Amino acid sequence: MSLTRGQMKTLLKLAVVPSSIITDAVLDPLFELAQLEIAQDVSVPELWKTCNVTLVLNQWEYTMDSAWFDVSSRLALVIDGVNSYELDFFPWERFDRHFKYPNADSSGQPKVWTKLGRTLRIHPKPSSDYATLVWQMRGYHRPTAFASDSSTTDMVDTESIIIDLVVSKAIMNLEQYEMAGRFETRAKRKLDAYRSRVGDLSGEDVDMEHAESIGLGHRSSVAEPWLRETH
Repeated sequence: MSLTRGQMKTLLKLAVVPSSIITDAVLDPLFELAQLEIAQDVSVPELWKTCNVTLVLNQWEYTMDSAWFDVSSRLALVIDGVNSYELDFFPWERFDRHFKYPNADSSGQPKVWTKLGRTLRIHPKPSSDYATLVWQMRGYHRPTAFASDSSTTDMVDTESIIIDLVVSKAIMNLEQYEMAGRFETRAKRKLDAYRSRVGDLSGEDVDMEHAESIGLGHRSSVAEPWLRETH
């Protein structure tokens, strides 16, 4: 059973003396920091989600919403509701060497894509036949912020880690450095155990499972033959 933020506060205050000086105004931001610290350090299964970007006529650059950490480069699809086809991924430098923008003549069926941080680029730019279609990827989403003390975390079985991280940060603010270090060390041990348990879900197996679930059972390269024909 997941603990709410309020229940976690009750437990962590048992470790902070005197607990009366640790107010909600101090604790609430620390809960968000603890969630982000875990999500940035571990491939959390519950945060591995589908990212949809709607293609826009003649638009070659798109910016991911700040709610996303990153998307996988292993699989990207363009979907028209029934059918789909796969885009090939080029590293940013290689993409930049082959495709110089702006280029008003390069609209058509998108075939290749790249990313740098949360910036995504596609080539060719979508023509009218491909505008408004969905460009779909998989990636890691930021954990949902706690809306209130009745909220729970997205990340299953991480409450104990969150509590230790929050206690460490709260005690550090009270200048109880030795005690803060103990809780931080304990949190890191728990985080290592959690990482070993969930593994790394950002690889090819997960992407191909997603592909098969929407009817694309194999990888087909479209960029390389097309690139050899045009360059």
